[in-house]
Amino acid sequence: HGFNTRYQEALFRTAQLSADAHLEGMPILFTWPSEGHVAAYLADRDASDFSRAALADVLGMVTKGRRSSDPVPVLAHSIGARLVMEVLVQLRLAGRGDVLDRIDLVLAAPDIDIDLFRAQMATVGKLNHPITVLVAPNDPALKLSSRLAARRMRLGLANVHDPAIQRLALETGTRIVDVTG
Repeated sequence: HGFNTRYQEALFRTAQLSADAHLEGMPILFTWPSEGHVAAYLADRDASDFSRAALADVLGMVTKGRRSSDPVPVLAHSIGARLVMEVLVQLRLAGRGDVLDRIDLVLAAPDIDIDLFRAQMATVGKLNHPITVLVAPNDPALKLSSRLAARRMRLGLANVHDPAIQRLALETGTRIVDVTG
């Protein structure tokens, strides 16, 4: 989940998403201790970072025994997307390609600096299941995040028509989809 999301809200959204999408199987919510208010952006980012090792353990457990052809779908939103990408880096550095090969990742409105994403992908490398990145150049929360980060561009604000973004998608083997409409 993203910034400013308390446990109860994250749980409700997980159940709602699972029901609305008619997902098969049991959804798993990984949550980190969000402060649950707008003024706690940096505290939430730190709390998500603190949860990195725990998420790596969970991904190791849920992918164990699965075939690469039957990956675990993972949806990460906002700061949660930043957390997942850091976990992928950690898994790659730990030699856990077995876990990476069994994840099908969607990053929704990722609150990640574009240059950080490029560096993360340089370490992670292309995956068996390409990462899908859902962007909306008009996202107000990401615009605020960009301002807080000295106007550094957030991946979730990417313009899919920008040649630099198209090159990024090719270089990293990701699918970038504009969901503005």
